[in-house]
Amino acid sequence: MVALAGRASEAVALALLVGGIWAPASSGAQGSPAGGAQPGAYSQLVWTKPVGRDTTRFEFRYEPLFAAPGHNLILVGPVTIEKPPGDGWVTRVRPDLVDASGKAPPIEQVHMHHAVMLNLSRKDTTYPSVPQRFYGFGEEKTIGQLPRPYGYPVSSSDVWAINYMLHNETSQTKEVWVQYDIDWIPASSPTGDAYTLQVSTSQADFANAASTNAVHPCAFSSSPVSSKSFVFSQPMTGPPPLVHNVRFASSANIK
Repeated sequence: MVALAGRASEAVALALLVGGIWAPASSGAQGSPAGGAQPGAYSQLVWTKPVGRDTTRFEFRYEPLFAAPGHNLILVGPVTIEKPPGDGWVTRVRPDLVDASGKAPPIEQVHMHHAVMLNLSRKDTTYPSVPQRFYGFGEEKTIGQLPRPYGYPVSSSDVWAINYMLHNETSQTKEVWVQYDIDWIPASSPTGDAYTLQVSTSQADFANAASTNAVHPCAFSSSPVSSKSFVFSQPMTGPPPLVHNVRFASSANIK
């Protein structure tokens, strides 16, 4: 975990990811309990446990975040977030937003409108001017699960961050934590060595890394294109412009 200060180019790039009202969480009032993350915000490992052959589940938290009444700022920082150590493969991400008790608050009170996890060490596939966007979630907290033998590659030198927008529908400031569980397989393990198909993430929105608007949730579908690629797609199921097409293509790179 490192401070985002000094990463000016990355911070500017993050601002482009979702548009709207953006502010670094460590600047001015945004770093106070009135809204955003405290300057002393940090990311930490909570626990680990084995969940399969050569597979470890890591639970991390990024805290504290403060959602002021009516809060809808898009924030980043003030620090990077933790990730699994070493080289390996991420096969599952489970997000959550919890309060001090460790429980998720009612979504009608406070929720994550959207959040994007970023790999600052790589360029984005569809918009190379910004860091790589490899996972995102909203109030539905959709679990990202990759089918075997696909995995998102993690390097020991990679640096992760998160860009997020909290919504608070109450009249009181809410303190929350972003919690995320990561399933990780070491590349050097027998199972990791069998993961020969590398996911190349691809994300698109209304203007792709520029201004975006809210969308209605749609059911995602997935289908194999060939033995070396898998496509996740979101069908158009509502009236434009509130719903849009999204295509996530995971292209396989053979070792």
